[in-house]
Amino acid sequence: MIGTKYILDGKLKDVNNQSRNIEDKNSTVVYEVFTWENNKAIFFDEHFNRMLKSIEYKKLNAENVPTKNKLEDDIQKLADSNSFQKINIRIDLVFVESKLNTYLVYFTKSIFPTLEQYTRGVEVGLCFGERKDPNSKIANSDIRKVANKSISDNKLFEVLLVNSQNFITEGSRSNVFFVKEKTLYTPASDKVLPGITRQKVIDIALERNLNVKEVDICLDEISDFDCAFLTSTSMIVLPISKIGDVKFSTENAILKELYSEFIDKIN
Repeated sequence: MIGTKYILDGKLKDVNNQSRNIEDKNSTVVYEVFTWENNKAIFFDEHFNRMLKSIEYKKLNAENVPTKNKLEDDIQKLADSNSFQKINIRIDLVFVESKLNTYLVYFTKSIFPTLEQYTRGVEVGLCFGERKDPNSKIANSDIRKVANKSISDNKLFEVLLVNSQNFITEGSRSNVFFVKEKTLYTPASDKVLPGITRQKVIDIALERNLNVKEVDICLDEISDFDCAFLTSTSMIVLPISKIGDVKFSTENAILKELYSEFIDKIN
């Protein structure tokens, strides 16, 4: 949590005066992270709908969940209380015994790639493990700790999760695509968190008459692809220069086209 203010159950609070820890081992936290830029929440409708789907997937009680309009009011109130021009905002819905106990809206640390990283790409490692419920955006501190340690220890930008079948599924905070000729390859939607940016990229690709295949991507076969890239709220469309020891081109024409088209959609 950063900035000077945050929202707790609809009320503006001082960050320095947090009175209690709202999470415990018996709680379930459904969350969303989106970018606030140019005085608007980017793709908020999609994030809100995904939040509802996560609640439904986990069989939680949605009765007291704030409406989209209420959350939009809270987001604007939070934005007005600080001076960030571009920042990520996180919503936490904390459920205890399947009922909403409290909710927060707050600014969170944002890692936006640099122009150099968009040009030269980023190095990515591997993390052997998988999310228990990949289709719902539920806080999972265990896998986050393992991924963060691997990223820090190896000076990486991101790590890709590899499951027990040796298939790449997704990044620890991103989705992943591979490109071969005029076809995009990405792990199947039922095996990953269905990222908002991921779906926008798929939509753009189909609009441009590119092929999109959702398939199992074996770790041993990634060198067969022309290029690879990450997608997420913060990363947008970010080239990968290297996965482990496998190098990729960051000058791929399709990759550049997807990035350009995506920027046009958010501006």
